[in-house]
Amino acid sequence: VLIIIVSYKFSAQTDVQSLSISDRLLVMLKVVSWDEVQSESGEYLLYSRIFREVAHLLLYSLITLQVFLLIYSLVKHLKTTIPITILIVMCYALFDEYHQEFVEGRGYEYFDLVMDFIGSTLTIFIATTSVWISRKIVGKINGL
Repeated sequence: VLIIIVSYKFSAQTDVQSLSISDRLLVMLKVVSWDEVQSESGEYLLYSRIFREVAHLLLYSLITLQVFLLIYSLVKHLKTTIPITILIVMCYALFDEYHQEFVEGRGYEYFDLVMDFIGSTLTIFIATTSVWISRKIVGKINGL
């Protein structure tokens, strides 16, 4: 639940607030300089876009992992867990993008939904593979 609250807080920021945080992180990580940020150099614009899209991917990976683990702990069945997880996470992503229509300087961006879906899909693949491998290992140990 905490990651969803954090996500909502980020998406409720105005464009100026959101860019300010991204810019400070890019400078802190020494990806770009303040001069490049202030002049909005091509390199800065590229890194800023990449940074923000990777942040979307990672954020939705974390949300997906939490939802996946919660649903799996309740139903213990991957064929049920996967579609429910995708449905919940993508509904939240749609709501999140729609919500940004009402935030100053922000708006609905289809590419953000694509990044959310990619992050979610990769996480489901990794989580499903982990469950499958752990079942195989436990099966071998119990079979001995």
